[in-house]
Amino acid sequence: MNISIIIPTFHRNQDLQSCLNSLLNQNKFPHHIMIIDNAGDAETQNICKSYPSLPIVYHHFQINSGAKARNRGIENLSPDTDVVVFIDDDTTFWPEFLAEIESFFINNPQATGGVSHITSPVRTIWLLKKIGFILLTGSTSRDRQFVTKWWFNALPFVQSKKPQIVQWTSGCGMFFRKSVFDEWFRFPDKFLKYSLMEDCFLSYAIHRKYPWFLYYVPSVKLTHHESPTGRIANRAKIMQNIIHRYLFVRQFELSILGYVRTILLLGILDLFSYQSWQVVQWYLQGLWYVRNHRKDIHTDDFDYNTFIFEQ
Repeated sequence: MNISIIIPTFHRNQDLQSCLNSLLNQNKFPHHIMIIDNAGDAETQNICKSYPSLPIVYHHFQINSGAKARNRGIENLSPDTDVVVFIDDDTTFWPEFLAEIESFFINNPQATGGVSHITSPVRTIWLLKKIGFILLTGSTSRDRQFVTKWWFNALPFVQSKKPQIVQWTSGCGMFFRKSVFDEWFRFPDKFLKYSLMEDCFLSYAIHRKYPWFLYYVPSVKLTHHESPTGRIANRAKIMQNIIHRYLFVRQFELSILGYVRTILLLGILDLFSYQSWQVVQWYLQGLWYVRNHRKDIHTDDFDYNTFIFEQ
């Protein structure tokens, strides 16, 4: 089984080196490792050249978008690719990572895709936020990641020890059969920089068409180090959350009331996290913007990114 990996890069060269080092130790070697260089400096390409034993395919697209970079990777896959793995450049892997992906698809021929077991040294800091998030969504009885009636993309409080059907897959460790992309499933091409929720748009669309064929696979393990380099500023992140979630509701014809509840709850959690009343101002600005542009914001020719990233 030929497994190709797509990795967008964002000025995180030390992280990329750690990522590639962990791929050197895989029990199964990847077919291709496609580096989509968003950084635009020579250093990233030089790092790729320093790993001659890895099957790296380097592409430079100075597009400043994680979603676009992944789409460019899909469009440049070799025809003999069987499985596509999407990872961030600040991840490292257990030696069995790719072998377990292959084993999963062999043993589950009906599966269209899945998501790995993701650990993070950073996420433990936000335990209180995670507890509040799950309690307020009423998802404490669930052990799979799903989209709630309030349109949260909710992570399980305790992850299962066996494969579980899920409704969405996390962007730093998701994998799909290449045949899925022959149906023109793609990441939202308008999303820029960190492209918040691009993973939900893609995987939830696949889930809606194939509701029983996306899985959480605990034997596929990686660590997401969540490097702050390349991530967007607090205001822009909040604006992406507000606008991208509205687009999510519009695309999948979900409840606007559920969207409002979601944004209000996220506002409370962000106020707690950032500990600044400026968060309230940002949320009011974002919701006012969505209200004023609700008829046009989802159209292809409408530019909401200027508002998201204004200083």
